[in-house]
Amino acid sequence: MYKKIHSLLFKFLRKIKILHWVVIFSNIFQHNIRERNNQEEEAIKEREFKTYRKIPEILCLCKMCRDNMQFNYKMV
Repeated sequence: MYKKIHSLLFKFLRKIKILHWVVIFSNIFQHNIRERNNQEEEAIKEREFKTYRKIPEILCLCKMCRDNMQFNYKMV
């Protein structure tokens, strides 16, 4: 009787230990997926930012303004 209880207890503990490792690995896997998604989102934002063109805004065409031309960069 004692051996049977003992073996059942060890089987139960073994299952718990396996589940524990499954949970640990699934958390690591989910973290990697989240990190990869964040990197992809950052890459998309960077690509979108690079596609915007810089357009100079000239307010006046007199010689002084053209000589001291300042460019205001706008996103298209």
